[in-house]
Order: sequence, then structure tokens, then C-alpha cells
Amino acid sequence: MSVQTNADTAADTNNLDWSSPEEQKHVEMVLGLYDEVFNKRDVDAADKFFTGNFRQHNPLYGVGVTGIKGFTKEFWHSTFPDLNINVEVAFAQNDRVLTFTTWTGTEARTGRELRVLVSEIYRFWNGKIAEHWDVLEYTELEPFGIVRPKQWQPSSPLDRGGTPAQQENLRRILTYLEEVPIQDLSLAHKYISADFEQFEPLVIEEGLEGFKACFSGFKPFAPDLAVAPDNIVCGTNYAGAIWNSYGHYPETGDKFIMPTCDLYRIKDGMFVKHWGLVDYTDIVALLGFNPKKYLKEQRDQKLAEQAAG
Repeated sequence: MSVQTNADTAADTNNLDWSSPEEQKHVEMVLGLYDEVFNKRDVDAADKFFTGNFRQHNPLYGVGVTGIKGFTKEFWHSTFPDLNINVEVAFAQNDRVLTFTTWTGTEARTGRELRVLVSEIYRFWNGKIAEHWDVLEYTELEPFGIVRPKQWQPSSPLDRGGTPAQQENLRRILTYLEEVPIQDLSLAHKYISADFEQFEPLVIEEGLEGFKACFSGFKPFAPDLAVAPDNIVCGTNYAGAIWNSYGHYPETGDKFIMPTCDLYRIKDGMFVKHWGLVDYTDIVALLGFNPKKYLKEQRDQKLAEQAAG
């Protein structure tokens, strides 16, 4: 992904977004990390991206910069030597950058292909990365022996600073959470545009009605599903979060947590595009099936019906 020099142009063309020179540097630093350390496998380059006391919230990567280097050598060099990160969206708010990426590669030992969605938040200090949160589709990684760590990642205080546009986007996403619970989408039209787009090949129907249909699928196994607004980042044209969805399975009362990323492109106060991922690890353990596979079956069935009709 190339980096543009104008926030509006970047957001419109390459899904990059910043509102100040400092925010631009932060976005470019994260893109450089993905390019140099991961895609180009230059492990030693990691030192120039992270502070000496870098705080890692995902134990999968180990501790500090040393952990990042070890993970890169094992995961990128040995297990998936052709693994590549493609940046779908990256935007900044003051000292934080939120990214949504797709990892694709082939396992060296078996030849099996991997495609996993990953969202990350980086906090900067004096021009380097000081802290990291993420959410991954561990249900896609488990067949390769990578399981979700038991350690939960902490929330961070809301950043209510930034430009008027950033502050308004934060207000917008917070009022959306208050007014549009998953159980009642009757006010969704106040936030979701009629031509709403979703970055998800399993979505059968686009637009506002497609958005509602996606959430209706959760009701049978999670009628009380809710979202905790843990880590929110708002750019000039985007608002997104890494947070936990949680609920109880009605037949047993078992509680589950679904680490989630939701990221919205905002235009004229309306959400016009969505990137999202859900880690269904708890649901798979609880119910014995992966909702993502169910959605794929539903999509394939509807496409077959459309072709036949």
C-alpha cells in the first residue's frame, strides 16, 4: 500500500487516514513495520520501530521487542515463509493507530493455505511504538496449532481529543452503541447508510437490510449479546474499535466472549462501509460449530438458488 500525503485523498483512495503531520508519521511507521519486519523478514529492523519498554498485550508474540523478533523468525521464516500482510485500512487518532489487515500464506510443512483477518492498535511515544493490542481470527489459526491465549487484553481510556471531526466520530460511535443494541436495530437507519458496504465475502445482501440480516444470525445462540467499548480509535473519516462482544447461551446459561473488531468509514455522519472480524473460539467450544462456516453455507445456498432461478 502506498502512502499518500493528504488525509482526505489517502482515505478516499487507499483507506489511509490522518489529521496532522504527527499522525501521518505514526501511520507511516506502522506501514513500515509491516513492510520491513514482516513482509521483507528483516527481523533486526524491529529495533527502530519500538520503544525499549514496549508493552505487548498479546502473549502470542512474546515479551517486548525480543518477543516480536522471535515470533517473526518462527512464524514468518519457518512456518509460513511466504506469509504476507496486506493493509486494508490504517488510520490515526493522536498517539494511536488502528489497522485492519489480511494475512495470507502457505504452511511450509503441509502446503495448506492460510487467510486470517487481523486488527491491531498501536500506541506511540516519542515517535516509536510503545504499546500494542490486537484481535485475530484464532479459529482460522487453530488448524495450524495456534490457539488463543488465555490472557485478556486490557481496555484503554477513551481519547476525547483530536480534531472536531475526530471528536464528532467518537460521539457518533458512542451514541450508536447506546441507541442501536444488537437486539433492537429499529434505529439503525440513523447511522447505517442505505447503500452500506461490508468488507466480507460471506455477506449475501449489502445495504442496511444486509447489515440487519448479519446480526439477526446471532439471536438464536446469543439473545443478550452486547459490546463493551474497550479500545476505540477515531480518525477524520473512520471510527473503529477492538472490543469484546459477550453474552450467554440460552439453553445452558454458559457465558462466552467474542473478541471483535468493528471499523466504519464515515461520510456525512453516516456509516457507509464496514470492516469487521470476530474470534469465534468460545462459540466453537460451546456449540461445536463455527458461525463463519455456517455463513458460508448460507451464502453458497443462496447463490445456488439465484443461479437456478
